[in-house]
Amino acid sequence: MNNPQSKPSADNPATPLGSAAFLRAGADGELNGAQAEAFEALEGDAAARVAFERGLRAACARCMDAKASDALRARVVQTIRASCPDAGSGDTTGAVRHEGGSAAPRPQPGRARMPRGRRVLMSVGVSAFLLLAIGMVVQAVINAGSTSGTLDGGQQFTASLASFVSGEHLRTNPNTEAARLKFSCRDFARVSTDFSEALGEAPDLPQPGGEHDLEFEGAARCGVPGGGRSIHARYLSHDPAGHTHGVSIFVQQDTGRLDLQEGQVYRLACDNAAVTVWSHAGLVYYLVADDAAGCRCFRTAMGLPDPVGTVRARD
Repeated sequence: MNNPQSKPSADNPATPLGSAAFLRAGADGELNGAQAEAFEALEGDAAARVAFERGLRAACARCMDAKASDALRARVVQTIRASCPDAGSGDTTGAVRHEGGSAAPRPQPGRARMPRGRRVLMSVGVSAFLLLAIGMVVQAVINAGSTSGTLDGGQQFTASLASFVSGEHLRTNPNTEAARLKFSCRDFARVSTDFSEALGEAPDLPQPGGEHDLEFEGAARCGVPGGGRSIHARYLSHDPAGHTHGVSIFVQQDTGRLDLQEGQVYRLACDNAAVTVWSHAGLVYYLVADDAAGCRCFRTAMGLPDPVGTVRARD
């Protein structure tokens, strides 16, 4: 008899998650160690679905903000008001009189039913809201396509990279539930042992302490786009002015997707964070900070030079 858990797949990921939820969590880098191993073993159609999920996130990030615009909210409110005019005047809460003149008991609070006509109007309003919202999203994607449709495959890949690493950095801020759940390794001494086999090399991460008083926050397996296995480590660094910077380092097996020269540091174009990239001994490193000062502080602590330019992907 075949063992249903013998091979991980999108429909059988060896996790309590459903197929779609498993793929979305993997695309967002939200899986634990065992789940990440099952995710990395996916092939064929499942891998294509993961690539689509990541591409969709990058496309949405390029064409729309996470917050609805004032114009959209105003149009939705206007549509609902137009579809649901106030019912006619009159006492709708008083006692109802029967033909004989006796008064029926006043409806109990919380038990009154909305008149049928009013319910129909409310349904129309909700439908109008959904249609309007969908239309606005579709139009935003179309408009974005007209301005970003010239992106080649390499530009789309670097945009997907930037979206992922900056999103994970912001999502796992220190002292958050996301950070507590994600970072399974909290002891820096265990990093090399826990992750060398997955990466094929021991990651070259800075020791805690030192001149910049680096604090190791944790590390975990991750799902950086590009195909190679990866991990995510978080630190706090302190600059001479007394400022504290939250920093993420993503380490990934080098699959050759980025045009990197060993010994050189590059910027990765990103709207949400400061990201620098370099390669060493078959691994690619992505340094992510909230701002350029945080990146500069951590590069100094690691003895890295300033970036020479913006990294490009190989088509």
